[in-house]
Amino acid sequence: MNIIYRNFLRLVRSGAFATDEKIEPMTAWKWNRLYQLALMQNITPVIIKGLDNLKDDFFLQIPDKMLQHWTASNECGSIMENETGQASLRLTNPFLNRELERIIEQENSDFDNMSSLKKGVNPPTLNLLYVMLQISANLLNAGISMKQLVDMGMLLRRQGHRIDFVKLQSWIEQLKMKRMAHLEGVLLMSLLKFEEDELPFLNANSHIKNEDIVKDIFTLNESHSNDWYFTQGKNIFVRANDSSAMMWHMRHNVKYSKYYPAESLTNIIAGFAHSLSHIEE
Repeated sequence: MNIIYRNFLRLVRSGAFATDEKIEPMTAWKWNRLYQLALMQNITPVIIKGLDNLKDDFFLQIPDKMLQHWTASNECGSIMENETGQASLRLTNPFLNRELERIIEQENSDFDNMSSLKKGVNPPTLNLLYVMLQISANLLNAGISMKQLVDMGMLLRRQGHRIDFVKLQSWIEQLKMKRMAHLEGVLLMSLLKFEEDELPFLNANSHIKNEDIVKDIFTLNESHSNDWYFTQGKNIFVRANDSSAMMWHMRHNVKYSKYYPAESLTNIIAGFAHSLSHIEE
């Protein structure tokens, strides 16, 4: 992992969890690359908070104009968006999606009369499941999003005492996402320095090497997942508007299918169905 990525992760951890980090010296060009990475990962507010927390670090020497530009771009930002609010999520596997709907209905009904929850706010355990499923969906279609991983980590740190991990483990098994959940926990430990005892859903029998996934985090390009769909040309035959993006999407999905095999195949089919919906009649 190069110096830009190391400093990026240090600033993320400091901004999200107020950790004390030591920054390595970088050139203005490298700081600009770090800023581009923050924009690409939609995590600029967390980086800015990290810069503020570590402003007394001797090696945190960012040109004033660059720092002003970063701060200006952060005016409308928000560090975390997934902690509260009603999420909207569905699985492409119809059997798993029905199971998810049953889980949501049951969990919400259990909390209907609890005055401790504000209207429109998810129960903490269900909210964590939502975030984990969002990470899962993004992994299959584009790659791990650092923003989503930070959201998950912040939720665990802020509301971990309110999360029913026994219930969460039961849901993970019902949705056949044990390996995916373990991967997410491994990434929290390797990138955000979480301790194993903070992640009760880790699978002791699962051994995952996450080097390729970490590499993908720093090369995430969402255009790959958004730029392909089928259109109909003058010769009636269906074609892809970006065949390279389509092939990238398929290879990517197959590459990561082992982490959520019950969802990956239907995810590919759903992608094709979505692309066909763009065909002009």
